[in-house]
Amino acid sequence: MIPEDAPLLNSVGKKKPLPIGVSDFKSATTEYYYVDKTLLIRDVFVYPQAFAAIAPQKSQLKHHLRLFLIDIGGYTTDVLLLRSGKHDMQFCRSLETGVITMNNDIIRRVGALHDMQIEDEHISAVLCGKETILPADVKDTIRKSAEQHAKDILDQLRELKVDLRSNPAVFIGGGSVLFRDYLEHSPLVASASFVENVNANAIGYQAMAEGQLPLLRT
Repeated sequence: MIPEDAPLLNSVGKKKPLPIGVSDFKSATTEYYYVDKTLLIRDVFVYPQAFAAIAPQKSQLKHHLRLFLIDIGGYTTDVLLLRSGKHDMQFCRSLETGVITMNNDIIRRVGALHDMQIEDEHISAVLCGKETILPADVKDTIRKSAEQHAKDILDQLRELKVDLRSNPAVFIGGGSVLFRDYLEHSPLVASASFVENVNANAIGYQAMAEGQLPLLRT
């Protein structure tokens, strides 16, 4: 017979309450049990994603009369104009020319030309110069397709009056890393710099929010 004052046991056993910030699913389900939480959000800040990535170096960009931030992501290529270091919200454009579009095209092309199934990881490895066992002709197809995709992006930007022969550009996003060699050597790009840190947006958001919060507390 269980004494009346004995501690109650339940299905959670020795698990601990799930704290905020645990993102590992296995750990969250095996070491913790879920506890309902109420979060009070006091302040919300909204910033352009591309601008956030270069926020820590914004002071270095003030001497440029016009500079384009070009974020080549998974699904889209987003463009933001800076005038003397300040973002011009009247000029924000988005093209459906991200890396996923390119990868799908390359996978179809390699399948048709070489009767071979490849994945996104193969494409990234080839474009980043990593070792693979892919045949030379398949690698050549991947590189030529990526070069054409980069050229298509630049051509579409010119249609939007984004002329990178007369204006410098800062490229950010995972796609920019893959296309860097093509962009740096393109006759359509006069001056290009690259933000390669994949956490650049998050770092920028934090820096801008920390700078703005004290202003709200005064």
